[in-house]
Amino acid sequence: MGVYKAKIINHCTVSLESPYDTTTGVKVVRVFILDPKSSKLSCTQEVINMSSKRQVYSQWGRTYVEGGGISITQLNQDSRYPNGY
Repeated sequence: MGVYKAKIINHCTVSLESPYDTTTGVKVVRVFILDPKSSKLSCTQEVINMSSKRQVYSQWGRTYVEGGGISITQLNQDSRYPNGY
């Protein structure tokens, strides 16, 4: 919760860092990398435990898009799900 701190790493990479959440004891860092030769966008998300105790969390996210739009996502051949999602 709160305002993320944005940092431009280079012309294709941006990092977003959440504020430290005193309730959960963690902060989140997201790194977005745009391939300079295509439209491929990679995103990694890291949850960093800032507390002195062991934490166990699951990551969950949502993508907000305008209704009626199209989303194209590459399937994962190594997915544990039968359809590769």
